[in-house]
Amino acid sequence: MTRKDLGPTPVGEHDQLTLGWARTAYPSYSNHIVAQSDLHLSLPEDPDEHQMEVFEVKAGPDRVLVFSPSDVIPCLGAHPSITLEPHKTAFLGFRWSSHAGAWFLLSTALQA
Repeated sequence: MTRKDLGPTPVGEHDQLTLGWARTAYPSYSNHIVAQSDLHLSLPEDPDEHQMEVFEVKAGPDRVLVFSPSDVIPCLGAHPSITLEPHKTAFLGFRWSSHAGAWFLLSTALQA
């Protein structure tokens, strides 16, 4: 979001900048999973417009494969399936677009 999107800059010592409207317009949810075996992620079937789902996946003592749902559209550079080494963490970010009628995989990031 840009400062313009946030509204006027607070100037008084008691002025507040609230972002409640942003949470309503752009709902985001975070999920933490410790995977002991291969994992198939699932996303809500009836999402809100602009809804985002971020998954933090940590592998247990063994290497695990993590799979995005098959109907997700991956963006350039994002990988719908990843291999996660033991005790490492990955983040996968998804966003719903009612214009496209689909979930998009925005990002995959693996711990080095």
